[in-house]
Amino acid sequence: MWCPTSLMVNGVETQYPVPEPALPLNFINSTGMCYEAEEVRRCLLAGLKESSRMSHADSALLAEIMDEARRQVGVVYSQDSQ
Repeated sequence: MWCPTSLMVNGVETQYPVPEPALPLNFINSTGMCYEAEEVRRCLLAGLKESSRMSHADSALLAEIMDEARRQVGVVYSQDSQ
């Protein structure tokens, strides 16, 4: 679990601060995951099965991009062979 707090593109860095934790964290910057949790809650309360902010198709595309990036740098997980 990782939530980056900055992004550098072409030498320009943009900061994305995360909320301060109220309790100790198991993972660095994991308070940034609160945004996903809030969106899931909003969708569930509205009876939605899919978020308009991140569609099922967008999620699948992101997974494909991450898999390809891992393949290109040689990162392999044990579950990849299943």
